[in-house]
Amino acid sequence: ASPATVSRCGMVYVDPKDLGYKPFLDSWLAGRERESPAEAGVLTGLMGKYLTPCVEYVVDGIEDKEKMLIGDPLKQIVPRTDLGLTMQLTR
Repeated sequence: ASPATVSRCGMVYVDPKDLGYKPFLDSWLAGRERESPAEAGVLTGLMGKYLTPCVEYVVDGIEDKEKMLIGDPLKQIVPRTDLGLTMQLTR
């Protein structure tokens, strides 16, 4: 569709690669917060500490951002995005 068509319909297209997994994770953690605030606090800490480095390693091959250790991304039989990996983890 042309930009004029898109603006008339009021649609905004956002590529999932540009959006990333953080909005989904924030929404999921907010849902956990309503069910169990104590659990949500623990999960927030764990996700903050482990999820980003793991996703960066699997998807982008980044081993250590601070030391700039960048290798090849892991080979996957079925390619996965960072959002897909996060969704699978939270189910």
